[in-house]
Amino acid sequence: MQWLRKKKIEVEVERKERSDKKVQVAPYVPIQLKREIERLAFILDQPVKTTGELLCHYGFKTHDVTHRFGDYMQTGILLVGSTMHYGHDMKPSLRELPEHVETERIHLRFIREEYDDNIKLLASLLDVSPTRATAVLLDFSIRHHGIIEEMLQKHTNRLGLGYEEDEEMRKLMRFINHRNPYKTSWNQILVQLVEGFSKRARGLGKRIPDKAVDRETYRWTLDDFDEFELAEDDSD
Repeated sequence: MQWLRKKKIEVEVERKERSDKKVQVAPYVPIQLKREIERLAFILDQPVKTTGELLCHYGFKTHDVTHRFGDYMQTGILLVGSTMHYGHDMKPSLRELPEHVETERIHLRFIREEYDDNIKLLASLLDVSPTRATAVLLDFSIRHHGIIEEMLQKHTNRLGLGYEEDEEMRKLMRFINHRNPYKTSWNQILVQLVEGFSKRARGLGKRIPDKAVDRETYRWTLDDFDEFELAEDDSD
């Protein structure tokens, strides 16, 4: 009986990369920053990877954040609203963290389009690596009140804040308030909700006055709200 030997035919097939494949990025960030991102992830009941990705996504959409990049741009041109930022190698650089700052890795994933259009663009403008650009974007984004408020409104998996979440939210708010670089403030309804005074809220559009902030402890002095509201009523 004659055996038929099968001839092995090697066919080289070019593998196509999935358009929705995500890019892994694992920057080193200050330990405190990583803890605050983890805290926000807990409050939202979201994975840390998702929380970090959302921070970067909203950071690029927020003019206050992108304006800050202009102070550190080494190359290129960036148009933010009606303001044109020009890169120059005489500007301060964000290439490295101070030596005394302890860091840890944080692991994130970006869709290819966002990585190419945002992360790589920022890296080019700042003349840093994409991982370093991601670390900078995380730090700039988590300090913006509006970004945190939008994430709480649109991306939380919780029906409300329990005691533990409430405590973690207080800590996050104090971190954000400390030496905050943005001229923004918390929505009054959010602060009152966290402090357990939601019954005092009169409208979602009110902002927290500067006098209501204890600059030493970075706690909100909510007892002063009645005085501010009375003053407003007397002026009518």
